[in-house]
Order: sequence, then C-alpha cells, then structure tokens
Amino acid sequence: MKKKKLSLQLIIRRNERILAKIESGQEYFLKGESANKEYWEACCFYARALSEQGMNVTHCEKSINDTYVIQAEDKVFSLERSLSGEPMEFITDREINEIGRLLGIQHSLSSKITTPFTKGTSWSLFGGNQTGEIGDYDENELSYLDLKKQYETHHLLPKIELLFKQFRQTLYKIWSILPQGAVQGDFCYYNMLQEKDRSLAIYDFN
Repeated sequence: MKKKKLSLQLIIRRNERILAKIESGQEYFLKGESANKEYWEACCFYARALSEQGMNVTHCEKSINDTYVIQAEDKVFSLERSLSGEPMEFITDREINEIGRLLGIQHSLSSKITTPFTKGTSWSLFGGNQTGEIGDYDENELSYLDLKKQYETHHLLPKIELLFKQFRQTLYKIWSILPQGAVQGDFCYYNMLQEKDRSLAIYDFN
C-alpha cells in the first residue's frame, strides 16, 4: 500500500505565533499562538456555522476530544482546511462591493444562528489602540496615520483627512441603531482569497 506523501513547513512569526503548512492530499494549516482557548474555540465554531450556511469560509477540523482547539503548554492550536484561490494584492470597486455584500450576509446569518460570543467589540472603529485587549484595535485609524505619514505633503491630504473624520463621526452617531451581529473581526482583503470566478473566500477567523 502506498503511503501519502506528507510535507510539513514550520514558521515562527513574531516570536509568538506558529504556522504550520501541512500537505497530504488536502492542504491544512496548523495555527498556534498564546490566546484564550474559549475565545478561539468560539471563533472556530462561528466559522464552521457560516460554512454550514453556505459561506465560503475556512473550515476548522475537530480534535479527538471533539473540540476545535487544543492547548499545549502556553499556546492553543487549531487545524484549518485550506481554501482555494489566490491572494489579492489590491482591490477594485468590484471587490469592495463584494466585501460589503458578504459582510451583510454574515450579519444576517449571525442573527439566525446561535453564536457563542458574549462580548461585542469595535474592531477597526472609533479610536482604539489604547490597550492590548481583544477588540481594542482600530485598524482604520492606523491605516489613516500611515497614509498621512506617507503623503503628508500631498495637496489632497487635508480633504482626505476631513472626509475620514466626518465619516467616522457619522458612523459613531448611528452605530447603536445599526443591526448588531457577529462577523469575522478582521474582514479585509488580506484575509481573503479570490477564486477563478472572482468570488471571495474568507479565512483567519481567530
């Protein structure tokens, strides 16, 4: 009987995250880092629920203990089946519209299924970056500050800054009346793959 060829590549990222790429017929990613086990389990559960509802998202495998996440010393690990498609290096209006549509589907689905999350966060909104707590992460602000640093002498920067602040202020005012639900917390193109038909596949739910 022929044995399947198994290849394993181990990469240490930022001295705290572990990423292993496993190929054995199907391709998998073994991910590990110092994190809260219950929270990571909830993320995997939510991704699996979205997958069962027809969304093209990462598929978390269960361990022999019937959990998505296992703990080894100071790290927790999950095993994810890889998605097809190619990484996106830039996005057009078409992808922005598709991202918005998929975000709406996530909101709709999360209002119909039981989600294990008990704490809401404001990822990428309203001036975070003050602590290391989960959810205190304002990527919009960080991206804007990076843009400002790179183009500080550009004649359009004052107008961009004004529009950015106006948009955030408007969103802040209406945030409490918008539909609330669980979504992938870092819903950006670099956590997506583009299929041959240009549809998007979503990963990195933890």
